[in-house]
Amino acid sequence: MSREDGAFPGRVIFDHLPKTAGQAINAWLVDVLGAGCVSTNLIGAHRDLIRRYGGLYSVISAHVFFHNAEGLDPRYQYMTFFREPVDRAISWIFYLANDVGIVKNTVSRKHGAAQFLASEGHETSAEFLLSVENPYTEHFCRVHGSGLESDEEKIANALAAIQQYDVVGLYEDMPTFLEDVAALLDVPAPKQIAPVNVTSRRLAANQISPALRERIIALNRLDMRLYADVVAWKASTAQKRAIKLSSQAASKWKKYEPVVDRVVSTPDITIIATALREGSEIRSGQVMTFDVDFVLKRELSDLEMGIHLFDADRQWAFGTNSTLLGRTRQSLLPGAYRVSHHLVANLPAGKYTAGFAFAERLVEGQRELAWHDVMCEFEVYHQIDRTFAGYSYLPAEISLRPIKLAAEHDILETGVRRLRGSDNRLYTHVGERTGHDIGCTGQAGYLIFGPYIALNPGHYRLAIFGALGEGGIAGAHMDVAIDKGERVIAECPLDNSSDEGSFATLPISLDVPCSDLEIRVWVNADTDLRISMIEITPVRADDLRHVPTADSSSNSLATIPEGPDL
Repeated sequence: MSREDGAFPGRVIFDHLPKTAGQAINAWLVDVLGAGCVSTNLIGAHRDLIRRYGGLYSVISAHVFFHNAEGLDPRYQYMTFFREPVDRAISWIFYLANDVGIVKNTVSRKHGAAQFLASEGHETSAEFLLSVENPYTEHFCRVHGSGLESDEEKIANALAAIQQYDVVGLYEDMPTFLEDVAALLDVPAPKQIAPVNVTSRRLAANQISPALRERIIALNRLDMRLYADVVAWKASTAQKRAIKLSSQAASKWKKYEPVVDRVVSTPDITIIATALREGSEIRSGQVMTFDVDFVLKRELSDLEMGIHLFDADRQWAFGTNSTLLGRTRQSLLPGAYRVSHHLVANLPAGKYTAGFAFAERLVEGQRELAWHDVMCEFEVYHQIDRTFAGYSYLPAEISLRPIKLAAEHDILETGVRRLRGSDNRLYTHVGERTGHDIGCTGQAGYLIFGPYIALNPGHYRLAIFGALGEGGIAGAHMDVAIDKGERVIAECPLDNSSDEGSFATLPISLDVPCSDLEIRVWVNADTDLRISMIEITPVRADDLRHVPTADSSSNSLATIPEGPDL
């Protein structure tokens, strides 16, 4: 790398599984690469983490959630670290019960862990149960699946995903994992790393009651099978490790620290304390009061006081000041003051920071006295009884009522599809649209082609309706095609309009679905007709024998066979 700063330029995701020493691994990575290269331990959906933090950090360290077989991102390298499932579960349970504080986001799981221990695993909260029941399998199976598959498929999908990771480690062999990570990042391998976020009080697997142990095993049977498969896979590849181990005594990268928050200070003013009266958890719509205590060192003719809020993505969510609010403060003497900013938290749910600014307004302009990007942190939540998705709650209702379909709607209760000649899904080279019809203009070419709709397997009767002029049909004909128009499955000439106003009635049968059914009507320069409607009607197979056609010798009954050529 030729740049002088020499920061680690890679793209790595550390998929941190709870209670597997992830915080300690994160602390080591931050120490060797810098807090500007390695994120703090985040929580979020896989794609959202990449979108929000991929431009900020070279290494995203997070509890990651995968959804709906989204796969891994080919631009990134992935690493993860396993712990024996029963031992991990015990550590997790005691950590929740003894070490996690009681805040809004932890209450259910913390109480669930306490209930679980007290009842030998028979009583708990739904949120806690979700966190302790086969978390490995449920996590990794969604890389290549939906999570709704059978147990066997889940384990197979999970193992296939794990085997795509660039580094996979085992808690029982941490030195090897650290060597592999060091080689991946091209940094020295540490002999050991300092423990972080350790469970303070816990029992070993052989110290808990047999009933509790059996309950934990029952909840982790899939994870125990998956873990055994991972251990066996690791053992089979131990002699041919793909990563070349790093022998460097020092990192080739310079530590990169994050851009610091903006801070401006002058001798004229000192901020001595800031506080959010309502605490750090704010209900959406609640009034917030930020108190800022400060000392003026000299008299100021016109003091401007401001507040600014940033969201978790460092976007400026809101800002205002005393000038904008029409609350100017003039001729302030030296001394101690408290300014209080009163805001209504009409904000989406999420984490925010508050910062404060002071400036002196002068005739020749503004003189900045103090600015702090961040001085308070708080989180906004929605206190809503209804379940909803997304980051912001909107009052909502839903209704349903029957309607009468107009003739131009192409799907009726019977399954019949009808398209007006003027339907914008029917294209033309030589036609002219008039009202609901499309008619000839004295030019040879395609009067209509389209509508490129999907049809399920089945039998159908296709009919074209309209009216003839003095020139008549004059050799016009139609065909039906699929596969981007390259495969003609039926064709016939048009005939003089029948009593029902139909130029052609064509049977087609589909053994497999199609996604781009194309109907094409070719006209000559002498053809004089208007097409008002195309109708596609589902029929029984027996009915196809009775479908009238314009010319049975030239018409073909179209069947799309199943086979590799489709």
